[in-house]
Order: sequence, then structure tokens, then C-alpha cells
Amino acid sequence: MRQLDITQYYREEDRGNWSFAVQRVWEDPQNCHDCILHFPQNTYHFYPEGCPAGEYCPCNNDGSVKEIVFWLNGVTDATIEGDGSTFLFHGLLSPFILDRCRGITIRNLDCDTGRPFFTQGTIVASGSDFVELQIDKEEFPYRVEGRNLIIEGDCWEHDLGDAWVLMQEFNSHTRGPQPGGHTAMARIGEGAFCMDNLPAQLWTLSASEGENGTVRLQGNFSYTMTEGNTLVFTHEKRYHSFAYVKDCAHICIENVAVHHAQSMGIIAQCTDTLTVKNCRYEVPQNSKRLISINADGVHCVNCSGLVHIADCVMDGMMDDGINVHGIYSLLDEIGEDGQIRLKHIHFQQFGVNVYFPGDEITFLSAATMQEVGTAIVEESHLEGIEYISLKLKTPVGVSLEKGMVTENRRRMPEVLIEGCAIGRNRPRGILMNTPKHAVIRNNRFYNSSSGVQLKGGPNFWGESGSTRDVQILNNRFEDCSYLDCAALVHIDQVHKHKEHGIPYHFNVVIRGNTFRTFCPKLVYARLVKGLTVEDNEFIKTDTYDDRGNTSQMILYDTTDVKTDIPREYIEILP
Repeated sequence: MRQLDITQYYREEDRGNWSFAVQRVWEDPQNCHDCILHFPQNTYHFYPEGCPAGEYCPCNNDGSVKEIVFWLNGVTDATIEGDGSTFLFHGLLSPFILDRCRGITIRNLDCDTGRPFFTQGTIVASGSDFVELQIDKEEFPYRVEGRNLIIEGDCWEHDLGDAWVLMQEFNSHTRGPQPGGHTAMARIGEGAFCMDNLPAQLWTLSASEGENGTVRLQGNFSYTMTEGNTLVFTHEKRYHSFAYVKDCAHICIENVAVHHAQSMGIIAQCTDTLTVKNCRYEVPQNSKRLISINADGVHCVNCSGLVHIADCVMDGMMDDGINVHGIYSLLDEIGEDGQIRLKHIHFQQFGVNVYFPGDEITFLSAATMQEVGTAIVEESHLEGIEYISLKLKTPVGVSLEKGMVTENRRRMPEVLIEGCAIGRNRPRGILMNTPKHAVIRNNRFYNSSSGVQLKGGPNFWGESGSTRDVQILNNRFEDCSYLDCAALVHIDQVHKHKEHGIPYHFNVVIRGNTFRTFCPKLVYARLVKGLTVEDNEFIKTDTYDDRGNTSQMILYDTTDVKTDIPREYIEILP
């Protein structure tokens, strides 16, 4: 492999902005193949100036034209070697976008942003219709203009009267979400931004200057917060993840610390074989920050091959630690000669196409979510951003009907998640939806909702799909679910029109785990065929109120169950 030294591409006129040097590397076509780009150990600053721009629509994120520092476009067999360096990304930019790459390794980096894309403040006073915050203006700069709160960054600012704001109260002692706290979207001030399609309740607030340099937020809070706790709110739409990996193969991200990302840590889409090893999503040492990643840690959409996530720390995210799923679409139009049109379910799927020539499309009944037919895709292209147009090569074998649900079930990965610690994040540890073999073993969960959740359906997010072979082995669940008291392993289907009794998940094994928890609700299973729950240890704690739960396992439309949990601790719902 050719050895490249980034310092050889730096110029004095760059004035400390290493974005220019990175672009000079890729200007030479020879550097796009078979090379190691080495960053001698140092601190490197990257700014939008000097970055190329490309339009991308990552699934579960927001499409836009993005300024990109490391834009690896068609690069093969290359390594970015950080050698323990610190990368500081300033402004509104995407640090890494890998597009149609193969054999890429990114390793040995410590990464952060200039000004975080969230703000936090200590709650000094609160009531049912107000909260007063003491905000460290040096770390989280802001100003109040009229009723609006303006967040100031390096090279950017956000008017929170014209943005989505995700709010969560955090406990100042545990540094995790406050038990009983509410998750909400908010608008702080006046603006014209569309507030449709919200995934949570909306608080309409106004800002004003309080006494002694505080900020007072007034409005329709749904509960009274606890003085001394911390209110955290993100204020970046999902424009920029740390790494977006699209249509790639054999990607490895190893020994990389990400102290903050505007959206997700890694979003991998239609990528064959992804390895994430010894990575850390956590706030910097000795920092008072509570949030590392504004959304999910690792998010995989219609990937294939093997997704292997090992020995990682995912601490302090505002969304899931790991989420693996596909996309459900709706059959919108049926033409002649095998022509069909699919409609995306969620607006953050707009501009996403997960079908390629040669793929197999699966058609499911909207009433039962059972497979009714398949066909081979001959041609595929986006129609605008909301639709996918396909030409089918083979007959489906069943009469198609508008409103059927479709998915690319075969373009999904096997999954191995092992040795990870996931916690102090807002919802779940792992959300797993793949029909291929999946193993979750030797992990530690200490998050605020379910440690592991198997859940899919053509609902708000449109995330597919049903699981066929999941093993949850030898994990430690430590006082999870203190935010919502959900089952520590939650297996369900979210399609509201789903008929009773037709299984959606199959062959789930939960064995050898330690549940050290205040909440005895260990397993909830709905619409499952083939469930084994045995050889697990339950240790009752008094960390939080268990809210009167007594059942260790709750079954609903679930069959072929094998368990050693005593019958008196099993609840079977009608």
C-alpha cells in the first residue's frame, strides 16, 4: 500500500484548516486506491471552508446538500490512520461520507465538534408552566431575542423558534434521563417551521432573560421538573452524522472515539459487511456535558453480509445505541409489463432507494403482514424523492393490490453484537429487526428503556421487519427501563391493524443473562412463535420504584414457549 502523509498536503495559507489538505489528497486519482493516509499524532481542525458539497438523503436522517470533510467517493482499499490524533470538526459539516467504497478502514482517532449541537442548563426553578435554567454561556453560547432563544455556534447559529428541539430532563447525579421525566419536542419562540410529523409531544415555549443570568422558558410543560437536575435539548436537524456509509462493502471503523455528533454516530445504508470495533461514544473526560450523540450510535438500514459491533462503549446518546432494520414501503401504483411504484412511509425515507437490479422484493398483506409473493427487480429508480419506480423481471404469482406492504427482506444482514456497554441514553440499548441470524452476547445494558427490543412494522417510522433467529446470551441488564418501566427484552409488532394470532417474530432465545434490576418485567413477547427463556438470573434491586410489577414474563399471542420461569410469574394476556 502507498503511504501518504497528510502534512505533505498542508499549505501555510490554509491557516490551521486541514479541510484543504484532505481535499488535495483525493485530487490525485492514484490516492483513491491502495493507500494509507497517515495523520501524525496531533490535533487537527476542520472547517466547512475548503470542503466539497454533495447532496445526500441518509435514511432516518434529513436530506440536504452537505459540506463534507472526508468524502470518499468510489475509493477502494484505503486506510485513514489517525495515530491517536484529535480531530475537531467546526461548523455545519459532515465529517465522513463513504459512497460506493470498498475495503475502507478508519482507525485511531479522537473526534469532537467545536460547539456541541445541544444545550444543557441546570434547573434552578420550575413549575407546571415554566422552567428557569442556569446555562454555562461559555460552553453553550446563546442569546434571547424577543421570545426566541438563539443558539450561537462556531460558524453557525440556530433560532429555536424555527427548529425542531428535542428536550429531556437528566438526573444530575446519575447523569442519565430522569426517572418519570418526559421526552418532548419543542419550539422556543415564534417561527414558521412546520411542526407536523413529530415523534413526541410538542411543547410550545417562549424564552426570556431571568434573574442572575438565567433563561426562563414559559409554556405548556406536561409536568414539573426537579430543581437541581439538568434540562438537555438538541437543536440540530438530522443533517450531519459523524459517518454516513452508503452502498459500500467491507468497511471497518476501529478505535475511534466520537465525543459528539450532530445526528448519528454511524449511519450505514445498503452496505455489505460493516465492522465497528473498540469505538467509544462518550463525552470527553472531566466534561460536564451529558450528551455524546444527538441520535443513534450505530444505525444500519438494509445492509447485508455481517454487521459486527464489538467492544464498544455507547454512553449518553439521545436515541438508541444500535438500530438495525430495513424499510417498509407501500405499493402505490400498479402499471403494465411489471411496472410498479412504491411510496415511502416516513419523510426521512424520502430520497432513499434500497432496491437494486437483481434484488428480490417481497410483498406482504397489509392486514396480516404475511408474505404473499416475491419478484426479482429488473430496473429501479427514484421518482422524485417520495416514490420508487420498479420494473419486475419475474411474475409475483399473486394479484397485486394497492396498499400492500413491500420490503427488501433478502438485503439484510447477519448481526453479531458483543462486549459492548450501552447506557445513560434516552431510549433503548439495541433495536434489532433482521430476518437473518443475530447474536447479542456479553453486553452490558444500563439504558433508560428496554435493553433489547425486537420491533417492526409499517407505522410512523416504517422500519422493517420481523426476526427469524435471534439469540440474546450472557448479557447484563442493570436497572434498565427506569424511564418507562418497559420489559428489559421487549418483542412486539407495531402495526395497528395486525390480526391476532399470526406470528411476526420467530425463534428467539434468551439464555444465560443476568437481570439486576428494580423492574421484574424481564420479557414481554407478542406475536412470537418459538421463544426460549431459560438459565437467566434475576437479582432484585431497590434502585427505583418497580411500579407494582410482579410478572417476570408477559405473553400475548405467543406460542411454542420453553421457559424455566415459574408459572406464577408468567402473565398470559387474552
